[in-house]
Amino acid sequence: MITLDFEVKTYDIDFAGVVSNLVYLRWLEDLRMAYLSSAMSLEDLVSRQLYPTLVHTTINYRAAVRFPDHVVGEMRFVEAGASSMTLEATFLSRKSGAIVADARQVGLILDGKTGRPVPVPPELLALVVSGKN
Repeated sequence: MITLDFEVKTYDIDFAGVVSNLVYLRWLEDLRMAYLSSAMSLEDLVSRQLYPTLVHTTINYRAAVRFPDHVVGEMRFVEAGASSMTLEATFLSRKSGAIVADARQVGLILDGKTGRPVPVPPELLALVVSGKN
């Protein structure tokens, strides 16, 4: 599991005065890349012509977050298939202490030469085995 703290910035706010749904996608990207990099850097993946690719994202928005606040994001690896990996995330408001959103993402590792899915590299699978999930 990885945890990151996100400060809500003025540019994260939409016209209704709450954190925009788009910001959660950016936070998910930051969480996912930090988490995967804890086992294998993006540079290592790219040098092997392996490209992490999202195929599905689901976000449940549970409560509005307003400026100023900090949101704690946690991400964990929950399932590995033959060529897929499923990650889940939770976002918690520091101000209210409430879970403000949760998400689930499914990704593949694509071969840069063929564009086809390949097995998840053992270095990434180790996130589950090592207890970093």
